[in-house]
Amino acid sequence: MLLAQPGHGVVQISVLDGFDIGRVVKDLVLPVRRALEAEGGSLTVERAPIELKAQCDAWGTVPPEILAIMTRIKGEFDPAGLLNPGRFVGGL
Repeated sequence: MLLAQPGHGVVQISVLDGFDIGRVVKDLVLPVRRALEAEGGSLTVERAPIELKAQCDAWGTVPPEILAIMTRIKGEFDPAGLLNPGRFVGGL
């Protein structure tokens, strides 16, 4: 299922159970992510089985300057690194 909201550039794609997760990553997530990133966009995997998330980064490529900001914010709100370690953008 595909739901596009062109007014703000959000597209949501739902893949039904029974699809080969490897093919979903190889033939859908990665090519669409590359195309979007080439144009300055992004693709974030909001919800997926752990098997899919193991094959691709849920957040995609994060520019170093943005990752530095997110690292500082994470450090302010979670200085001990206890909240979902490794699950945030850039492995934070």
